[in-house]
Amino acid sequence: MAYANNIIIDGTPIEINVSTINGFTVNKNVPADAVFSDTTYTAGTGLSLTNNTFSHSNSITPGTIGSSTDTSGLVNLHVPYVNFDAQGHITGGGNRIHTVTGFIQKTGGVVTGNINRKNSNVTIGTTSNNGVVSGNEDGCYDCTDSNDEYYGRFCGRASDDGSVTAFIEARNMKTDGSFVSNRLSIGVKKDGTRTFSVSDPSKFREDLNLQKEITTETSSTGNNGFSLKRYGKVVSIQGIGITANNRGTLPSGWRPEELTRIPCVVFNGSNYYYGWLALNNSNGAITVHYLNGTSDKTTTSASYSIHVSGTWEII
Repeated sequence: MAYANNIIIDGTPIEINVSTINGFTVNKNVPADAVFSDTTYTAGTGLSLTNNTFSHSNSITPGTIGSSTDTSGLVNLHVPYVNFDAQGHITGGGNRIHTVTGFIQKTGGVVTGNINRKNSNVTIGTTSNNGVVSGNEDGCYDCTDSNDEYYGRFCGRASDDGSVTAFIEARNMKTDGSFVSNRLSIGVKKDGTRTFSVSDPSKFREDLNLQKEITTETSSTGNNGFSLKRYGKVVSIQGIGITANNRGTLPSGWRPEELTRIPCVVFNGSNYYYGWLALNNSNGAITVHYLNGTSDKTTTSASYSIHVSGTWEII
């Protein structure tokens, strides 16, 4: 078979390249399984297609999530997190800070604030300067019940002026629902002076007297007044010839629990009368009473003298 390489159309010769037609090679065998078709590609979720290039979508800046530095002791925990979509692509990330509560683990340095114990045990180490806090602050250890109502407190203070003070405080509820607290502090100043104080000295002294041999204390109702002695919670009053104008008042801490009458004898210079001293429990006032016939008389006169010996229980 012959092939034409040139043809003439309307007098114009046209050369024909018989090796390719429309981009296909001629004079070649075509495989029997050859398929001639066009394929269209589309980008799935999370992908994009530009011309003939597929791309993966990115929505996060390259970097590291979380700390690359090791830490120890009581610190805030930085926990990394990541966000991802349904195709598993990372879309965001960062750190969450978790503060550890419920326990203290501290080695060296200074622990500030209070250590609260609530239905659990607390073990305090024995390192040097244990429990001493620099600055004018209290380092405390509290023992509380489950409702935080009743507690015992132990505090230490090392002040900038060089003084060191230790506190002990107890607080409890009475049967009537009111709260009572008592606080004791001891300290040593920089010059070596020792200090001691309690929130209610008279009550503290009474409590001590209940736990050791009771000592006798003395006082008076004032100049030229009655003599007072106290043994534990019992107070006695003595006076011979004390004039009514010098009767004075009972000092705080020596007063009876309620209005109390102590029998006495009143002498007006010529006659003796049966009488009594009325002791006011709130202000310690002493009123002199005597019977003249059937009449109740009172006197503050210097010409009247009182002879008395009696006792009562203090508040």
